[in-house]
Amino acid sequence: MLDERGKPKQTPKKNKSMDISDIFDNSISDTEYSKWINQFERADIPFIEILVSQIKYLSIRRTENHIRNLYSLLLTEIESIDHVLFIPVGYVVKSGSVVAYSFRKLNQIPENRFIPYSDLDSKTLSGIKYLILIDDLVGTGNQCSEVWRDLTTKLNQFNADPQLIYATLVATEHGKKETEDKTTFKVISSLIINNSEIPFREESKIFENENIKGKTKELVAKYGKDLYPKYPLGYKDNSLLIGFYYSTPNNTLPIFWSSHNNWQPLLTQGDDFRDPQFLVGPEINIPQNLIFKGFENTFVDDNLLDNFDVDANILIKLTQELKNTQLLLIVVPLIQRLNLNEKFVTDLIKLIAELKSEVHEHRNVSSAIFICSEKEIEDLSFYIKSEKVNISDTESIIDLANQSSGFEDCILIDTNGVVHGNFTYYPEKSFINYIPTKLQQATQFSKNKEGLLILFEGENRINFIWNGERLISHRKSSWYLTPSNFDKLTTHLAQLHGVRKETIERLLTLAIEMTHIGEGGLITIGDADEVIKLSVKKPNQKVKLVAHNISELGIRQWINILSQDGANIFDNDGILVEYMTTLRPPNDVVLDLETGKGTKHQTAQIISFITKTIAIAISVDSNFTIYSKGKKVYRMSG
Repeated sequence: MLDERGKPKQTPKKNKSMDISDIFDNSISDTEYSKWINQFERADIPFIEILVSQIKYLSIRRTENHIRNLYSLLLTEIESIDHVLFIPVGYVVKSGSVVAYSFRKLNQIPENRFIPYSDLDSKTLSGIKYLILIDDLVGTGNQCSEVWRDLTTKLNQFNADPQLIYATLVATEHGKKETEDKTTFKVISSLIINNSEIPFREESKIFENENIKGKTKELVAKYGKDLYPKYPLGYKDNSLLIGFYYSTPNNTLPIFWSSHNNWQPLLTQGDDFRDPQFLVGPEINIPQNLIFKGFENTFVDDNLLDNFDVDANILIKLTQELKNTQLLLIVVPLIQRLNLNEKFVTDLIKLIAELKSEVHEHRNVSSAIFICSEKEIEDLSFYIKSEKVNISDTESIIDLANQSSGFEDCILIDTNGVVHGNFTYYPEKSFINYIPTKLQQATQFSKNKEGLLILFEGENRINFIWNGERLISHRKSSWYLTPSNFDKLTTHLAQLHGVRKETIERLLTLAIEMTHIGEGGLITIGDADEVIKLSVKKPNQKVKLVAHNISELGIRQWINILSQDGANIFDNDGILVEYMTTLRPPNDVVLDLETGKGTKHQTAQIISFITKTIAIAISVDSNFTIYSKGKKVYRMSG
């Protein structure tokens, strides 16, 4: 196609008919879309919107339809499920386990037709004609080949030869072919993405001409280098345009899902465990019941959500909000413990959406709600009482929120949905490690009452607190695990590095506090003599620090010190031997550095590799990372 000057056209037509509500099935508002698209340079937007118009987005409604359709397709292949076993597939705590759970619930399949991979043996395989593996996406087909090799080895041990089916919501045309060419799997999928629908494949037909295609690829790569440096066009340069309501595969173009460098993603950001880095095993903070060994961790070893037998509609609503299986496995037991019904959960999610960004007279509103049974109410001190207000009365609850702080008082809602009013917490003087100072009083209160305390700090910051522990938190546009028990982590690091456990506990508490209030810093713990050798700038010798031991001074005083420019070097006993000093590791260190991280994190990672120190890099954008022996051992958003 030529332009008005007779040259190949290099700018696309403006797509006036593109309907965001239709593309995303009313899951993304015009405001959210505008915030995202306006991050691009104005001249780049028409190219980006070509990609937007081609996205396959599976909302809750569409996902449910595809789950039912997938089952119909399977029934034409197997006729009956009497001689069938279903196995959920996916790396540890991957969202595929939620798909498998919904697949069983929505299609009313008996629970005994689903089996953990680890339970496969001669007895369970007896009389089985089909093994059907349930997943959400076949992208390249590489994972399917790995699963097939492991599965067939196991089946051979038991002299079993069932027909193998890989059932998935979505499959790419080339991934399906790759799987069926290299394995004995038959791939059955509700939605096939043709090669012509993948933007930068040779067969792609979504652009007007090759010039526009090339220009779009160039722009996406430009933005992608800042968002996912290793693969600017998505994992292994797959450049897919697929998103699920609960997560986005990293095969999809990172301009849609990445949040690196303060980019505001359009689609749900969820870790996709197809990346080989997740094969090595879980991070230290993952609960013990989610830790599996060997390559069998490719399979969800147990449908853990079945342990709680939660209503499928509640699960779907929670999945849409939390978008992470690991977080679901924390929240679902609380919902069951409190015996909350579907209507309550629906109203609660709507209320959270309102309170997390509530503003009153140009001021961010902080507030809290405490959900408990009626028996927990008796000895509470109310200063505001409400009448005939229930959890669906958002306007009245917002009025109550404007008359509370959340840090010292709270709105009480019982498990029947009745809103009782505002009460004050009990005064407490003790201090809980790993809990930010502002949250101490609320957390202390929760130790003495059985109930879920949800504390809103304003600006989309939320904390779920239960029985004296902060469980999960919401920052910017995502939910994160924020555990309060670090005993295994601190014990492991203390033994590995010969550092006092109390020192690590104290500095970890300070790192959490700094993360919470948006202060940055760089801390090393242990092997101080070797770390100091890498110091090239000394602090002002006219300024002397009187207290050197980490056990001295209060939290605020230490934060004033640790948040200054430069590194803070502690020895194995918790003595600050140097601060406000610049560390310059050698340039010739061979180490696979984390992608998408700045100089502070890279310095911390390298220093922990070439010395025996523990390094903590604290970002001003609300997260910190602990490095040991050149590897990330823990990361938390505060």
